[in-house]
Amino acid sequence: MTIIRLASSDLQRDAVSRFAAGQADLSRPFISLGKNPLSMMRQEQVALKRMESFTVDVPVHARMRSSDEALVHVLESLASEIGGVRALVVGDRSGLPIVSTFRGPASMTTTAMATLALSAATKVTSSLNLPEPEDILIEAGGWRVLVQLLGNGLTLTCVLPADENLGLVKLAMQARGREIREIIDDIV
Repeated sequence: MTIIRLASSDLQRDAVSRFAAGQADLSRPFISLGKNPLSMMRQEQVALKRMESFTVDVPVHARMRSSDEALVHVLESLASEIGGVRALVVGDRSGLPIVSTFRGPASMTTTAMATLALSAATKVTSSLNLPEPEDILIEAGGWRVLVQLLGNGLTLTCVLPADENLGLVKLAMQARGREIREIIDDIV
């Protein structure tokens, strides 16, 4: 015989021959004697759910920036540092633009030509037993086109007015070029 006593909110059982409610119809080998740590009474389950279920409404303003957004941000920052920039383009080893401050066919043409210019400059320096070029400068009228090698075939091309301080432009492009390279390395 099983003695089951009901207390105010808990179901208590006699310590001598306890088995859980719902086991009365089971055959003897399946009856659990004593407390089963993996099984809970319905009241215990409801109480546990009440204790575990809570919601905290805390405003979270964390925004992860995508790699594309990060690249655009770096180019826009570089453009604001240099001033008067007509175009900034990051190109891959095939001459295709990865990210650019301007859109359209000019972006593709600029990167393709920058890659070709870099290839030609590398061949010239190699034939003269000089180290590989770090950058290439093209001057045309009142404009300059500066192509910097970022490594691994990546190029950073800047079209800027001829009156800009070239030394400062190169330093800014090198610093931002490292950032660009890190972002692209994380993607690949």
